[in-house]
Amino acid sequence: MTPDTHLADLGSHSAFLVRGDDGRAFLAEERARLARLFPQGTVEEHYVVHLSVART
Repeated sequence: MTPDTHLADLGSHSAFLVRGDDGRAFLAEERARLARLFPQGTVEEHYVVHLSVART
């Protein structure tokens, strides 16, 4: 995904809503970090899913 999409996703998390600010400083730092890590302009995200099943 693009860095803009990634940052928009991060900015939508509830942690930003309860901080009392809009998180601009954090997101600016994250944008700079993403530019260094993903200079080609595509951010790779990896998700880990854990599934637990209970049987009765």
